[in-house]
Amino acid sequence: LAMIYNMTGTVVAMTHVLLPFMVLPLYSVMRTIPPQQMRAAESLGAGFPLAFLRVYWPQSLAGVGAGSLLVFILAIGYYITPALVGGQSGQLISNFIAYHMQTSLNWG
Repeated sequence: LAMIYNMTGTVVAMTHVLLPFMVLPLYSVMRTIPPQQMRAAESLGAGFPLAFLRVYWPQSLAGVGAGSLLVFILAIGYYITPALVGGQSGQLISNFIAYHMQTSLNWG
């Protein structure tokens, strides 16, 4: 499996760098959810998957949104990692924005 000069290597490298920026907001939100709510849902007859989907998941959506927004903003600004790891075939939108801004020189 080739991991350099292609999109696969770019995705793996960016996932490796940006994963903590998604995990930390999720962890901080999930830590505030009381475990008694899951136990109460299970004691009322919901299985673990249903209790997770109906009780735990909706309360953790704030962390999912915050982490997704943070990762999106950071990923849009990535310029060096796709250029070094991806080469010509692993270009992302930040590389295209930089290329067109440098070639057009029409900034206003």
